[in-house]
Amino acid sequence: MIVSSNPLDPSTGRLDPPTLDRLVAAGGPGIVSATPLIFRPVKIGDSLYQLRAAHLADWEPIESLRLLEGRYPSPGADELAISEGVADSDGWRAGDTVEIFATEFTITAVVRASGTKFASLWMDFDRADRLFETDGTFQSATLRLTAGSDPEVIRSAIDQAAGGLFGVYYQDELNELHGAGLSAASDLSVLSTGIGIAVLAFGSFNLTAVALGERSADLGIARVLGVSRGALTAFASVRSAVLAVGGFAVGATAAGVYLGTRTTITLRSFVVTPSLTFGDASLGLVVAVVATLVGAWLAAWRAGARRPRELLETR
Repeated sequence: MIVSSNPLDPSTGRLDPPTLDRLVAAGGPGIVSATPLIFRPVKIGDSLYQLRAAHLADWEPIESLRLLEGRYPSPGADELAISEGVADSDGWRAGDTVEIFATEFTITAVVRASGTKFASLWMDFDRADRLFETDGTFQSATLRLTAGSDPEVIRSAIDQAAGGLFGVYYQDELNELHGAGLSAASDLSVLSTGIGIAVLAFGSFNLTAVALGERSADLGIARVLGVSRGALTAFASVRSAVLAVGGFAVGATAAGVYLGTRTTITLRSFVVTPSLTFGDASLGLVVAVVATLVGAWLAAWRAGARRPRELLETR
């Protein structure tokens, strides 16, 4: 496949027929055909979808689509097909209508598509060209090679002719790149969670330190009356933990309400069903309380280390 230099976001590419012809010519006689594909992210309601458009005659032999329900769209009509990933996640079926770019389209088919196409909308190329006013341009092209050709030689020749503006990938490579992109997003999520826990502990430390600083005289009197440093530290830590539990309850309730309105989320080619299980909630509560206790304990222990006279003299 010929795509933009950023294969994780094919929508950034812009190929036109003369450019494609030039790249195909550079690849040599081993290329049997080059099929253009329009790729656009479209928003329907609150969800973002991949919309792909190819000539109807290329849907099965080139794009490897398989009809599961209904019929393929008519050429040039306000009709489209959806993949089974979209059908399963949104409950759409043949006969339903969706609005794209202020135009009502009727779903006429549910198709099976593999790899990065699993969750996508499909439209006739000419109808998509008119809808998006692309003047015949497209985002990628699928190449078919002769049985005896050398794919690496062809890819190298096209890469040189493209001058870095486009890349040439096997379909399996694109699937792996998309999978790696999702894995990287997962790693970033873990990192952001770790940062959030650190911020929670640091915030607990600061808030406890400020609260105790404003009550230095009260702490001094308590110490004079015989309250131990450990008891003061325990009181401040427990107080912060109770506040953390209350805050977590509010956050967990809000998260549950939000997830109740989003039964599925489509991430590129994957349909994810978000949920908040009892185990996840329990783990989150433990992490929140522990992080809060650590920050509060450090602040309270440091404040309790001051002599009673210093506490009483603080204004």
